[in-house]
Amino acid sequence: AALCGDSLGLEIFLTKEEALYMARVSASLPWLFPIREDLYPDIIVRSAPSNNQAQHQQLSFIKTPFESTLGAFSPHSLRLYQQFYVENPLYLHTTRALQTLPTVDAPCLHRMWPLYGVNRMTEVGYFISSKTNRAVLDVTADRLSGKKLAMLNPRGLLIQEGISYETKETFQTSIKGHKSGDGTVPYCSLNYPEVGWADKVDVFTIEVEDAEHREMLQHDAVFNEIITLVCDEEEERRQGKRREYR
Repeated sequence: AALCGDSLGLEIFLTKEEALYMARVSASLPWLFPIREDLYPDIIVRSAPSNNQAQHQQLSFIKTPFESTLGAFSPHSLRLYQQFYVENPLYLHTTRALQTLPTVDAPCLHRMWPLYGVNRMTEVGYFISSKTNRAVLDVTADRLSGKKLAMLNPRGLLIQEGISYETKETFQTSIKGHKSGDGTVPYCSLNYPEVGWADKVDVFTIEVEDAEHREMLQHDAVFNEIITLVCDEEEERRQGKRREYR
């Protein structure tokens, strides 16, 4: 949204230009920006290279750090991100004594039950090009869709209109299996408590098939899980480390 514009489901109310402006002046949107790109299973932004870069690297797209891309096309968004998030001691600001980022550190809990949907088509990356100093999604990347290409699309992701998506056929190294996110949040983020906190907190993951992020409270299986968690005896709620609904 901050790079190329996104109406966020408000297409009948916002033009593309209005959506882009709204995203770039929002101080809350940077809360959704990716952090620690080195831990992501996919490259978030790939850019069409300049003529000189293309000659040297001979690639149709090259890896571009998210923050540098943001600074090039939306410097105001980058300033908001740095001021309110990177420099925030409760979010991303850390010291030598505190090696982990506060926002991804384990919570002060004994047990937790992450409940989320899985196996929806979820966007995880973007192919962009520069057009008159503006970032646009590059639809020429669609030709790479479903092809496992080491420097361009190593997981063979689905690519549509310049956006790469994980699907239920996408391999996830964290679980050594095939899964995808909830249509909004990528699986690597949904699954982070089990991967990053399991040595500090007892994590009991509950995954609901096809439960979409914004419609979870309309999904019967989600309600059934909530009722089970609230009403069952503690020992029953602690059975197993992972439950899945097919």
